[in-house]
Amino acid sequence: MEIDEIETYEDMVILFNNIHGSDGILQFLRENGLLKKRGPRCCNRMMKECPYGRNRRFGKTWRCSLCRKTRLPLVGSFFERSRLNPLVILKVAYSYLVLKLNYKAIRACVKNAPAHQNLTDWLQFCRDVLSHDLLRDKDKLGGVGKVVVVDQTAFARRERRKGSQDVHETIWILGIYDVEEKKGVLVYIEDRSHEAIIPKVQDHVEQGSTIYTDELRTYACLANRGYDHKTVNRSHEPAANDGTHISHMKAKNHIKGYFSHLKKYLRKRNVGLPESLPGYLDEFMWMERHQEDTWGSFLRAVRRQYRC
Repeated sequence: MEIDEIETYEDMVILFNNIHGSDGILQFLRENGLLKKRGPRCCNRMMKECPYGRNRRFGKTWRCSLCRKTRLPLVGSFFERSRLNPLVILKVAYSYLVLKLNYKAIRACVKNAPAHQNLTDWLQFCRDVLSHDLLRDKDKLGGVGKVVVVDQTAFARRERRKGSQDVHETIWILGIYDVEEKKGVLVYIEDRSHEAIIPKVQDHVEQGSTIYTDELRTYACLANRGYDHKTVNRSHEPAANDGTHISHMKAKNHIKGYFSHLKKYLRKRNVGLPESLPGYLDEFMWMERHQEDTWGSFLRAVRRQYRC
């Protein structure tokens, strides 16, 4: 069984229990594309693998036969920044992304799991991989004749001290949702002004799209930017004649449901600080788009980023 074919955590445990010693770990990672099979180039030739001290990690290194320069086998890979067993790191990633466990549950589930701060860093590292993979998706939402809904939602309030007073601030998220493709984009916004919002909409929505928004001045100029802009006023009763307002309301319900899933997801992840919010937004969007094959998609994202 290859690591991509794992369907349950028990399958992963059984697979990893059959891997013995540092040589077995290196061979397993190389066979699954998570570690380079050949050494890097140096002095116009390939480095060769050779023993590297009994107490060194894995006891192997790449070495140049001319200049004698060495390079450890995990350099340039997903596992470079840690002294943990790579198999433990893979278990942590699976528990977090597929099983959706929190910190406490991961430490209870994964044998020899890292300490709290180290675990926090590794989960952030996993989110960085997802954020990097999202950048590959440059396709804009919508298109001619397609419906895109744009709205804002308040995630939570935070308190900060300004002088001798406690100042309450609301964290706002801009949501852009393609009704037909069932695909959304979420952006953390600090400025809700026209100058800040409109460029973000243009970055993610194809011109010629039909955009539904609330009746806010912020979006008033979208009609002059190559979009068919329509507004929804929830205080009015739906139109009875042509049903136009009813269709607008149905479109708006799509993004309301999208926001509802987002807030439920963020509560499970116990997200509070706005500094960490963009990474969790990327995680949510990536998970929504790869929910049918989360583990395989994550491994492919790692391979693309590190080119092993």
